[in-house]
Formats: sequence, C-alpha cells, structure tokens
Amino acid sequence: RPWCVGEIATCFLNNVPVVKVILSDFVPPDAAAIEAYGEMNSMFMLAEYGISTKMIQDAIRWFGTNPLLRVPGVITNVLMEELADRLAGRNFGSNPTTVETGKVVAIPASNNYTVILADQSNMEATCTACVVAKMLMPLLALDKGVAFVLEQGS
Repeated sequence: RPWCVGEIATCFLNNVPVVKVILSDFVPPDAAAIEAYGEMNSMFMLAEYGISTKMIQDAIRWFGTNPLLRVPGVITNVLMEELADRLAGRNFGSNPTTVETGKVVAIPASNNYTVILADQSNMEATCTACVVAKMLMPLLALDKGVAFVLEQGS
C-alpha cells in the first residue's frame, strides 16, 4: 500500500510522533523486505511527491522503533473504544502494550437499531465496521437510534 508507506515517510521526515496499532496478524518487515521496497513498482508513484526509495526505507526502519499498541485477535466495539481512549490520552508508554478490556457494553434500549455486519475473521473489515458505527451515532441520535457491530456469537 504505497499511500500508507507515504504517510509513514511523511511522519518520519517531519518528526511527527507516531504510535503503531498492531493487529494480531501483523508481521513486521525484515531487513530484506525493507531493501526490496526499492524494487516495488507501486512505490514509484511516491517519487512524484518527493519521497525517494531511501526515504521510504529509512522511514520503515524508524517506524519500527516507535511505541505500539497491540490489538488482540478479536475486534469488538468495546475494544475499539478502549483503543481510542488510549490513543486520545496518549496512554501507550514506550513498551509494547496489549489493549485489553474487561468492560461489558450494554446496548441502550431502543426500537431503532442499525446493526452492522462484518466478517469477524477479517480484522480490517471489523475495525472499519466499528468506525462506521461510531460515525453513524450522531446521525442516528436524532431518531433515538443505536448503531453497533454485531459481534461473533451474537
């Protein structure tokens, strides 16, 4: 994903503080993979924005040194809330931290539910569904509606 790499390079070049949110299936690039970025055709589009292969490689190495929050294998609405709270409060420290929660969410009483279904085996789809649910809340509040992601086993 060249645009993601471009954002990492931009943060690196501008000294922007970064926290990695690591999903359970993430595998960090090794030295050989970082060197191979120069051979990937999709990265050439970043050159038009002044981002060179060396900048990308340096940025990826730098990115690995930043603090991280590790997300467990199952994404839930509650977990996303906890993750947002940790990021907003800059509560991540310098050591790897796993975001966990023991909170139980009660779905508010309503006759107007919007249920969002996501493939729970696809972490990106589930995270996106949680973000969409959060974004819908202000719109649904006018009709006393509630949006939530249907969790596995529900």
